[in-house]
Amino acid sequence: LLCGPQDIIEEFLSKKPHLKDRCKIVHAPEHVTNDTPARDAVRGLKQSSMRLAIEAVRDGHAHGVVSGGNTGAYMALSK
Repeated sequence: LLCGPQDIIEEFLSKKPHLKDRCKIVHAPEHVTNDTPARDAVRGLKQSSMRLAIEAVRDGHAHGVVSGGNTGAYMALSK
């Protein structure tokens, strides 16, 4: 599962044809920046890539999440 803006993910996958058939895109119109307070990520960004990835694990659709994003928001969303 690749969570994020669909157009950006599709552009990336167009350059990696060996991955295209192995990946499912989960469109996420919102994103958590490094400056986003953890509280705002939890309360306001319901369609963020970080939240949707964590929910995919919770719902059994994924086994883990890799994120290079805001660690504080990631930990708050994980709880």
